[in-house]
Amino acid sequence: MDARAVTSNTPVGLQSAQCQPSGSEIACSLLPSCLSPGGWRLALDKYYLNLAGEYRVASELFKRGVFATIAYGNRKGADIYVIGPNRRTAVVEVKASNSDRFVTGFYQKYADEAKEHPHFWVLYSLKKDGAEEFYILTHQEMAKAQADRNFPGRSLTWAERTHGVARGVDNVLAKDLQAHKSAWEKIVGWCSG
Repeated sequence: MDARAVTSNTPVGLQSAQCQPSGSEIACSLLPSCLSPGGWRLALDKYYLNLAGEYRVASELFKRGVFATIAYGNRKGADIYVIGPNRRTAVVEVKASNSDRFVTGFYQKYADEAKEHPHFWVLYSLKKDGAEEFYILTHQEMAKAQADRNFPGRSLTWAERTHGVARGVDNVLAKDLQAHKSAWEKIVGWCSG
């Protein structure tokens, strides 16, 4: 068999892959599992990384005894809805990253403090070696973490924070969120209450 290029029917993230038959397997320069033939991990396309984050967060919530459903589409109001045993529902925003920095767009999206917002934020980090980390914050904790990142040591009103980040996009660092690492009890407790 000759080497063949992946066709246009292949998902966008794989269109530039070159495949070469190798015995009973086909060795590709880019595999859907994000592993190269040598076993090292490749960076996931942003779309797949975000979907992986949403599914991993939902999976972790199911393991903790609450129902989680992923919302689909580009005009959705939430990433995940979590439903507790008494039907109390939480809205969860998921941000995924393959680094230690999470782009949140927090004060750009929530310029008005009264704007409808998620109950919780889950920041999911998938490292190149496959290690995962989850940071779980309430919306208020996310506001504080973002303000601390943007304006260290300053006490500002919500309006001042929003005005101060008129340019650029908000982001937070994993090193500043360690107190929230794997804090699933926040969501589970809230939904079970």
